[in-house]
Amino acid sequence: MSKDKVIRVNDRIKIINPNFFKRCGYPLSLEDAFCHINNFDEQIRNLLESIINIEGNTQYIKMVYNKYINQIKKGYAGAYLESVGFGGSTRQIETFELKDYKDRIFYVVNKKVVRTGKYTKDSYSGSYLSNQKAHTILELNEGTYQKDFLHSKVSMYVPLKIEVCNVEKVIDTEGTSDALFW
Repeated sequence: MSKDKVIRVNDRIKIINPNFFKRCGYPLSLEDAFCHINNFDEQIRNLLESIINIEGNTQYIKMVYNKYINQIKKGYAGAYLESVGFGGSTRQIETFELKDYKDRIFYVVNKKVVRTGKYTKDSYSGSYLSNQKAHTILELNEGTYQKDFLHSKVSMYVPLKIEVCNVEKVIDTEGTSDALFW
């Protein structure tokens, strides 16, 4: 790849295909598992109330109580994911489309590489990712607010990310370098 095609942090890019990166992983995510575990919310609360005395009903006790409820749910969600094999053995990229972002210009603030493929076990090599492919993901200088699935009333800022094959580098024709300012 020629030097002017390589995308680095602080480079400007143009969105060609507005399919943004959501996550890379196996078919079931922790969020999917929480949706399943939330069906058992009452049983989890009854279990914790049978162990912890919450009769004082102070704000502190409620805060501690909710903290432990979330920790129990997270543990159950992890156990659920393992019990169903994470929904399959293929590690893949999930995307979402934002059509309004086509042809928009952004700065790259970070980049990382994720790997896709099929989880394979054998007696000689152990566990590995077969048919492995590397994908470069660019983090952009803009983001969105999304609902945090663990704390359902809280929104969290999530930076927009996109795979490098969906963008093109904006070449500065004047020969001046653009520093990243915002």
